[in-house]
Amino acid sequence: MRSWVRDKLLGVLGVHGREFDRDRTHLGVWKLRVAELERQQREAGKPKSAILRGLLTAQEERFVLKRQREVFYANVLGIIGAMISVIGFVYLMIDVSRTSAAAVSIWSAPSIATVAGAILALTSLLLAYAIHAKSVRDAMPNLVRRKLEGHQIQGREEFLSISLPHDYIQSEYVLRQFTNGIAVWSPSVCRALVAGQDIKVKKGKKFEPTESATYKVMKLRVHEKIIQGASIRNEDKCRLAADILTAEGNLVVVQGIVQETDYYALLATDYSSGFVVHEFEDEMREVAGVLVYDGFSLFTTRTAESCRELRPLSNLVSSSLPASASANVIGVSAILITSDMHVFLTRQRVESVASGGMLAPSGSGSVDWLDAEKLPAGEFPLMNLLMPAMRREILEEAGLLQAGRPEKPMDIALMPVGFARLLHHAGKPEFFFMGRINAGYDEIQKSRAWTSEERLFTNGCVGFNQQLDPRSMVALRASWRALISEIRAVPEVKISCPLDIQILCVDAVLETDETARLLMNFLRSEAEFPGS
Repeated sequence: MRSWVRDKLLGVLGVHGREFDRDRTHLGVWKLRVAELERQQREAGKPKSAILRGLLTAQEERFVLKRQREVFYANVLGIIGAMISVIGFVYLMIDVSRTSAAAVSIWSAPSIATVAGAILALTSLLLAYAIHAKSVRDAMPNLVRRKLEGHQIQGREEFLSISLPHDYIQSEYVLRQFTNGIAVWSPSVCRALVAGQDIKVKKGKKFEPTESATYKVMKLRVHEKIIQGASIRNEDKCRLAADILTAEGNLVVVQGIVQETDYYALLATDYSSGFVVHEFEDEMREVAGVLVYDGFSLFTTRTAESCRELRPLSNLVSSSLPASASANVIGVSAILITSDMHVFLTRQRVESVASGGMLAPSGSGSVDWLDAEKLPAGEFPLMNLLMPAMRREILEEAGLLQAGRPEKPMDIALMPVGFARLLHHAGKPEFFFMGRINAGYDEIQKSRAWTSEERLFTNGCVGFNQQLDPRSMVALRASWRALISEIRAVPEVKISCPLDIQILCVDAVLETDETARLLMNFLRSEAEFPGS
């Protein structure tokens, strides 16, 4: 009965009691989970799960913000009730002074107003208490009090001055500036990937950031998203802790480990490159804030007063640099080619985090940890992890379903053509593919069916008239150059950084006859597709 009464009272304010219970229960479950995991880690002699602690903080902040709004409504209602009661009491006293107390009816307007106002005020106070006003106010995190402040640096000078480790230089890695980003890439790595050289990796322990600044940045970035009304899902992602180098044209993989991480860590590190954060002692900010994160220290090391050096993804034996402390979530991108040799790309919606409003590859995204969990323990080829993730991203973003068989997606063959680290995303690793699909362009246009979720990020496909011609290497190179000219001529549309890098990777592959022939054979191959 008490729960039903509270639900009705909260409903008056537009607040649903069951929603309140659900949120509080959800928060309580998170607290119990984190406490239990921390107990297990303490018994095992391991450090606390800071990522889970960050998750709990975000849940607390969401709960606090909603409760603050509800308490405000209750207090406003209480003030209105108190005012009505006071005004009614004043008029009641005036009536008593004119006549007598016995002559004043209890059903007169002043009497009713006095009693009703008092009941409303008391009910509102009880309601505010029911919403735990005091506990909400006491539990309000420093973040909501605006003790943290961040801003993105302007200009690219800081990024362009970053130097590369010696091993990277030996592997022909160079820093390249694009219209919408900065990346580090190696043409020799691209050619080795096309040649089909294996990259062996194994699953490592879960990644836990060691830098205390990471969690303050995480707090701020997650809080920003909540304030903006964004729907945040902290999905588990796959982290690369391996450097891909070359020696005499052959791939050399250092360390070869993939780890579990999550979207919050990605947001706080990879997507906070160049994001400067200060912490203030009080809300008024009368004292200058203390620098929490300079936007670069997680993925670079200062070697001189005016020079930063890019940290490797692993602990290189020949380097004294520590490994990158960023999430380094593995990204994948692909350009898809139809059976009639047409290319189509996607145009991202403005709301997209990575390439909002830009022309992007046919499919792009990040590798989920669920993809790694499907693979056996021990060493396995990295492409066994990347290719299923790449196929999923293409099918989701481009909305591809087999014509006449909506329950079965179209089959896609993939060929790796490049690798890069995106400096504007804290050196985040990105792999690039060329994809071949067993359907013509017209068939694809008829069978597209985006999910409601992918429609939030993809604004549709963009097709091109120029067809690739894989009948010879000369024809392939000429048709590729003509295609790129057509892509760059699309009016009023910017090209995303991943698409720019992919174009550069394919250019490097087509430079040598050996790798150009491999790409040509892949495009005109009539081999069976996976899953057919």
